[in-house]
Amino acid sequence: MKQTNCFTTLVLLFFSLNLFAGSKKPVIEKQPAWVSSIPVNYAANQFDQDTEDGYADLHLEKQVSLQQQAVFVKKAVHILSEAGVQNQSQISVDYDPSYQSLAFHSIRILRGGEAINKLELAKIKTIQQEKELNRFLYNGSLTAVLFLEDVRKDDIIEYSYTVKGFNPIFGNKYAELFQTKYGVPVYGLSFRLLVPKERNIVIKNSLTDLQPVISTTATEKVYEWTIAESEAVHAESNVPSWHDAYPVVMISEFASWQEVADWAMNLFPFSGPLPASLQKKVADIKAGNATTEAQLLAALRFVQDDIRYMGIEMGENSHKPHAPTQILQQRFGDCKDKAYLLCTLLKALGIEAYPVLNNTYYKKTLLTWQPTPFAFDHATVCVQLKGKTYWFDPTISYQRGPLHAISYPDYQVGLVLRPGTAGLTSIALQESGKTSVKELFTVTSMTGPVRLKVVTDFSGSYADNVRYSFKNNSLSEIRKSYKEFYSAYFKKLEIDSVTYRDEEETGTFITTEYYTIADFWSKENGKTRVVLEPYLINSVLKKPKEQERTMPFALAFPTRYHEEIEVQLPEAWPIEESSVAVADSAFSLTSRFYQLENDKISMVYDYENLQDHINPEATGHYLETMNKAEKSIAYELFRTPSTSSSSAFTTTSDKGFTTAYVLLGICALVTYFYRRRNRERNPWN
Repeated sequence: MKQTNCFTTLVLLFFSLNLFAGSKKPVIEKQPAWVSSIPVNYAANQFDQDTEDGYADLHLEKQVSLQQQAVFVKKAVHILSEAGVQNQSQISVDYDPSYQSLAFHSIRILRGGEAINKLELAKIKTIQQEKELNRFLYNGSLTAVLFLEDVRKDDIIEYSYTVKGFNPIFGNKYAELFQTKYGVPVYGLSFRLLVPKERNIVIKNSLTDLQPVISTTATEKVYEWTIAESEAVHAESNVPSWHDAYPVVMISEFASWQEVADWAMNLFPFSGPLPASLQKKVADIKAGNATTEAQLLAALRFVQDDIRYMGIEMGENSHKPHAPTQILQQRFGDCKDKAYLLCTLLKALGIEAYPVLNNTYYKKTLLTWQPTPFAFDHATVCVQLKGKTYWFDPTISYQRGPLHAISYPDYQVGLVLRPGTAGLTSIALQESGKTSVKELFTVTSMTGPVRLKVVTDFSGSYADNVRYSFKNNSLSEIRKSYKEFYSAYFKKLEIDSVTYRDEEETGTFITTEYYTIADFWSKENGKTRVVLEPYLINSVLKKPKEQERTMPFALAFPTRYHEEIEVQLPEAWPIEESSVAVADSAFSLTSRFYQLENDKISMVYDYENLQDHINPEATGHYLETMNKAEKSIAYELFRTPSTSSSSAFTTTSDKGFTTAYVLLGICALVTYFYRRRNRERNPWN
């Protein structure tokens, strides 16, 4: 019955949206009087060799009137090739019909001194794309689309429009990021902001010293930033998400993070009596769990597992959560909905809990930002219990284990929405998990098949990820993924079985795999040999392509792996025992090769990343240490007609591993959130 009601609600919602969209279609209007004319250099071509996708951005212009609550945009692109015709023969503008309207002023093609008018209202289609459907997010935004006809190489496409209306959720306060460089060159870049004299804005630059030209009118102060030639910024490979190489001007009417926190706290009200439906849920949790810790875990698991992730984020609900009673009834919500519901339940249980705003992408970089409500793309929860602070992400499903073992992603900082918050809070890593694997090779003869048994013990977030994969994928898909991993080392390998055990009390997840290997030994020049190496750890070792870097290199963090390889041989096999320890400020790796019995040898490895990046100046040392590690972790067992022996072996094989084994090659996202990136080619749509 609940599913039927939910489906009916969605059908009615989208039916009403379509009716509403019909009354909010674009119109044609003259350019607003408050807009200033900014010249366009149509002949610019000095950076054409550095452009992408077959076209050059000649002009990107944005003018904002706070008094009119309107944003004027003008763009011009030069089509350089047939690829540019394909990529730029469509104009699209997004807007939210619940509080915005769209007016086009001009659309034209400049060709050989002729201006061809393409502004035909009847040809502009209004569609509801829902671009984030793949992340179960519905925002009700519309897209006005015009498919241009007769576009040719060397054409210049120029158009302008105004979007009227600001989101009322921000209480008539404004904030903006003006990016001054992109991954492609822009010949003309300008931003103009009209601010009523009684309102104050704060400006902060990042990676640029660009200053505005300031003028005044009778009622407004006008700020203008203009760049005649904005060269491309080329990001290096594997840069951490929090490192932004793109210079920006940050503008905000919020003078402090305390102002942002005060604004956000009004979105999460906790006053008033608890509705009956929530009272019943709280009573059920109390009845089934004797201790406060158990009640906290029960509430967390209910919100994580029983409230599915789906967000309807239209209008004010782009930032304001729905009421907890609604979330409980419909059994779905986005990150802020789930955080609000969890806090409501915990407070009713007598547990101190607060919503937290995070940025999953920029993380600690927020500490350098001008305060703004646009700094955040995710909501989580902070709990104070018996003198300890815990952090929880209600959007992560299937977390198990005791309270102290619940992991929290490395978001690094957050804005805790509680009275007295004056700034961002640094969040220490809450992750004690690791992956421990034991690979046992049983070799009964030098010619027959070899049996391989793999037992892997996952804890913390590693267990969360694998548990999620087993919940969401068939066993046949998992078997296929496991087989593909070891087939990179042994071509004639068959998987016999995969089983698992989920220990919910401890939070550990244990898998057991069995394989048969027909080509364990290889023969070369009368020598029978096999190379043994840490198969799991090999898949997570990471090196930058560049020998010298100007940007940090990202490392997976946290990363903790323990790997044991044991080989039962058909006869006594003398070896030369060894141990190696290599370390860098960013990682540590130890390996030990030793004899268990005359016919049994063992290799033990421990690998851990100690931080989430390598600073540019440390790249050389990191590469040197990583090369040393790679050369010390593989061993060769070999037999000639007269000897059986072993030796250290430097492997240079490249098996193309790019993902960790623990993700099973399926790597499902277990947290969902908005991700606003500054690096889009089309920054103002």
